[in-house]
Amino acid sequence: MSHLINNTFRMCLISVLALIIVSGCNQVRAAPIPTHPAYAISVGSAQPARLEVIDTDLRKIVHETSLSDFPGPSIAIAPNGKVYVPIQGSAGATGKTVAIYTPGDYQAKEVRVGNDPWAVVASPDGKVYVMNQDGGHHGSLSVLDSKTDQVIRTIDIGLMPQSMAISDNGRWLYVARDDPNYLYGKPFGFDSHPRPDEPPPAPVTIAVVDTLEASVIKIVGLREGSFPRALVWTANKLYVALGSSQVDPDPKSTAGMPLGKTVLVLEASTLKVLKRIEVPPRPTHRMVLAPNGKLYLGHLITTLSDCI
Repeated sequence: MSHLINNTFRMCLISVLALIIVSGCNQVRAAPIPTHPAYAISVGSAQPARLEVIDTDLRKIVHETSLSDFPGPSIAIAPNGKVYVPIQGSAGATGKTVAIYTPGDYQAKEVRVGNDPWAVVASPDGKVYVMNQDGGHHGSLSVLDSKTDQVIRTIDIGLMPQSMAISDNGRWLYVARDDPNYLYGKPFGFDSHPRPDEPPPAPVTIAVVDTLEASVIKIVGLREGSFPRALVWTANKLYVALGSSQVDPDPKSTAGMPLGKTVLVLEASTLKVLKRIEVPPRPTHRMVLAPNGKLYLGHLITTLSDCI
């Protein structure tokens, strides 16, 4: 009888120790959840690309999660707090996923979307839109439900999508594209199967997506510039950062990155050009609107305070 009691006690003790060890491992693998988080993408030659979690109260990085390959230049945060990063891929490896990080998780997961995902935006209704460039073929939007992280539909947006922005109510999504029929200011004849609603060739086209209908309702051509690298919507205006074929020669800054020096301000409802702003040449594939109403452009900060 005592032998049976000793064995039972020994088994209970082992179970308790195992529970403590497992719980300890879970605590080690859990990531901190800042009260006021911010997120950044870090890419370097010495280590894999990663998503950094920043505690803005402490002003320091409190967690990093690795990404499977080279990311696109955008991050979106859904209303439920999940963070989405498109995985563009690297030379010889086409990206086909979006990384999804849930605050508190140790590692991001990845979900299959279209080919060459480049940009991502989140809607107030919980949908997340991933823009797939598809190697210069017909681009598409993969629409995800942020509750399930499943792709619920795909929207055709035409050739050469470069950037996108969404209205504050989530109803209208704007996609800026290089028109392949009008590369470098000359008709090129690239699109052998154009959408029926494509406008005449122009250096830049803006496709307007009705998110309720899940379709493109209008495409407008712009002749005021080319290479629409970044797009921001605010207060019924669209800000389009244009690039160029010129690249940055400075190896200490952003060598090899296309430079631009023009931002177009459009009325969002009509896509009429309201203003053209010239800035010092810099990479234009990133543009961020700050809470104070200032617009920041490129790796090197340029403040467009006079355009809002």
